[in-house]
Amino acid sequence: MSHKMNRPCWFIQTKLYDEEGKRLPGLDMQGLSMVSLKDASVIIVDDIVDSGTTMFAVKSFLEAKGASVAIAVVFAREDVAGQVDIVGQVLKSKEWIEFPYEK
Repeated sequence: MSHKMNRPCWFIQTKLYDEEGKRLPGLDMQGLSMVSLKDASVIIVDDIVDSGTTMFAVKSFLEAKGASVAIAVVFAREDVAGQVDIVGQVLKSKEWIEFPYEK
């Protein structure tokens, strides 16, 4: 899609919890050290926004670097869906979703 639109595409990896499920002291984010974000238009795309803690921390980080940021997700919990720009489906349940690729 990035190639067809003639737009660059970068990937970042974020982590808020360690392998045992224990919350880290801060957001661990890797993959943007070589990218200039000043005046960039960025779309963050993800499968789900649950509490929004990680997603909104990433958005704040990118905005602080000068980017204009929009968020698009397939699923969003009802209590944070209004803070996301594009949502495929709003989830009313708090039940944990395990995606096939997480197994």
